Amino acid sequence: MASKGPTEAAKQQHANEWVLIDARLQLLSIGSALYRGTSPRTALDPTARQVLIPRMRNAAVDGHTRTDSARHAGRFWRTRVTPIKGPVSEQPLAILGCYGPNDTEFPPEPMIGSWEWRVTPPGPDQQMRTYWSPTLYDVYGMPRPGSDMPDAPQWQWWEGPQWLDELILDSDRAEMRRVLDAFIHAETDALFIHSYRVRAPATGEVHRLRLSGRSYVADHGTDKWFRGVSVRVADVADAPPPSTAGVMDAAFALAADPLCAIDTEYEHIYLTSKNFRELGVKLPAHRHLPEMMHPDDMRALRNFLKDTVAQPSGAVGPVRVRFAAIDGGWRTVAFTGTGLRISSGDPHHVLCRVTLADRD
Repeated sequence: MASKGPTEAAKQQHANEWVLIDARLQLLSIGSALYRGTSPRTALDPTARQVLIPRMRNAAVDGHTRTDSARHAGRFWRTRVTPIKGPVSEQPLAILGCYGPNDTEFPPEPMIGSWEWRVTPPGPDQQMRTYWSPTLYDVYGMPRPGSDMPDAPQWQWWEGPQWLDELILDSDRAEMRRVLDAFIHAETDALFIHSYRVRAPATGEVHRLRLSGRSYVADHGTDKWFRGVSVRVADVADAPPPSTAGVMDAAFALAADPLCAIDTEYEHIYLTSKNFRELGVKLPAHRHLPEMMHPDDMRALRNFLKDTVAQPSGAVGPVRVRFAAIDGGWRTVAFTGTGLRISSGDPHHVLCRVTLADRD
């Protein structure tokens, strides 16, 4: 008996569903179904392959939004493709597409925000900054920045350490730092996909987000860029695998003394315990150590961090250094630390207990 081909319904099973692919034409989602960068041709119905994919491919190249009609299987279909562009580069980072009968309206577009991370080389002016599209604020459940200021840019930014320390849910911060570390040290432009939770500062609402992005290792210059999109997903969807980062999360939750995690390569604090602010030291958005502490003490802290990285199973310190105080002047604190390995590659993270020096 001859095998039967797909039914008419199967040929159009993805009609009126929004399809999301990245700029390299790897599939991220069809409707609410999540994918991890597979070929869209293996997952989409025959009509979508014929009328939608070619238009999405064109949008990935030229960045143009299109709404038009195409004929397939004896009838006309209406298509719409929308590129999701980077807030700084304005290049397409992902493409959203939908098709349906010529006489029907498309469903509302899903909320998708784009971001571009810029990491400058280690040094006195080091920056780790994430630029956001306006829609990304909607995804996070946060109000968009005001645009009534003179010469206000179309995009806004967060300093990376502040974003990690203040917006990412406590239990997800260490794992997110591992992903960020992998981004920074990536040697290829492989697709990263990661699920994480955020807490909206104003309302306290928790949302699960999913990022899809790549390191742009081929870009010229000394700055490192990674770019991608984030969407809001169901709370149980695409959860990250268990990780040893949970041990560090528990330590932060239970510690009686203030704790912080330090990236010794880029010299910034990127995680703090809730009681860290009780020290009374300034905690600026950039968290860049050379700009937070007394310049005469930076060498002592660097030597301490170098020794601590080499001791992943033992404590080093204390070392006493002066940090800028909230109420002016300097506050002397004592650091005791241990090396921390959160990712593959050379170790460069340190977990520190920090106390006021006169209490140690």
